[in-house]
Amino acid sequence: MQRLLVSLQSLAEKLYQPVLPADQSIVRPFPMRPLPPGRVFRILVAEDAPAQSRLVSAYLRQAGYKVSLAETGSDAVARVSRGGIDLVLMDVQMPALDGLAATRLIRRLPPPVGLVPIIAVTSETATADRKRCLSTGMTGFLAKPVNHRQLLGAVEAALVDAGRGAAA
Repeated sequence: MQRLLVSLQSLAEKLYQPVLPADQSIVRPFPMRPLPPGRVFRILVAEDAPAQSRLVSAYLRQAGYKVSLAETGSDAVARVSRGGIDLVLMDVQMPALDGLAATRLIRRLPPPVGLVPIIAVTSETATADRKRCLSTGMTGFLAKPVNHRQLLGAVEAALVDAGRGAAA
């Protein structure tokens, strides 16, 4: 029985892979450091699955973030190009324009909008998938199914790394 529990725990840890910033190989503890009080961060959730979009949005809103939604990669690019987005959670597999292509287009936008942190959100969790996302210009990687604690840790880490959430 003990072996089964250890095996299940190991499997769960593999399924719930945390964000690994492009330049780091370890996960930062949650919470990493406090975000500035009173600052409302705007997060775009680019996700075509309504259930996933609702879940992620609920987690983020509960944590005090302002959430916008995009159902396609094209919508995500349009929303980011208008400015005012602090971070994007980008589903990798979306119809028409997928998350990788959308990220490439966002990275072509002029600063500061083209520099917005983008976290890949995907069920494809192999090392090659992670590398492909990061090489496309995504700044982080989060595996589905999304874990509440890892989601908030990933968002906080990305905001701080981008200098958007650095405490004064």
